[in-house]
Amino acid sequence: MDNNLLEEYRILHNEINQKIALQNTILTFTITTTVAILTIAVSENITIIYLVPFFIIIPMSMRIAYYRSVISKLSAYIIIFLEPNLKDMKWETRNAILGARLRQKECKKKNRKFAFSRNYECLILSIICYLLYVLDYIKDKTITLCIIIIVALPVLFVLWEFIITKRINSLDQVQKEWINEWEQLKNKEENKEDFNG
Repeated sequence: MDNNLLEEYRILHNEINQKIALQNTILTFTITTTVAILTIAVSENITIIYLVPFFIIIPMSMRIAYYRSVISKLSAYIIIFLEPNLKDMKWETRNAILGARLRQKECKKKNRKFAFSRNYECLILSIICYLLYVLDYIKDKTITLCIIIIVALPVLFVLWEFIITKRINSLDQVQKEWINEWEQLKNKEENKEDFNG
């Protein structure tokens, strides 16, 4: 077994683990901060404060999406360049194959389940913030067009978070794309082609 390959494997897995740890830290920070802000909104009875968490949730979700994207890229690299040359070290390859099989089963069942434990935390926080904002804003008010517009505008924050969450949950497909890209690069290297073309 090539020691250089093994060392590269360890370095990249360490990088993946660091990204996972950062992702978990950001998620914990986001949840804790959002709960603290909502507590202030309730205790101070200031409606607009219910929207403040969006300025934390959305950027933190974008950072989580970035980390998950990097993890997909690193994992794909390991699958193409390292694991074929490392006997019995096939975690990334096996994990990708298993994930593809499970997705295929879900598609055949035609009833994709909404798994709350898989990357929906920030979206759920967004929905909670929005609903608390709406309920607090419309209490004791007569519903008019102006009220409807004021209540409807912040739904854009929820939609933005939905798009980010959808992106995070599509990163398995991104991993497949990275596998294809790394495979093409590997073929070019093996055929001694120019990397610029």
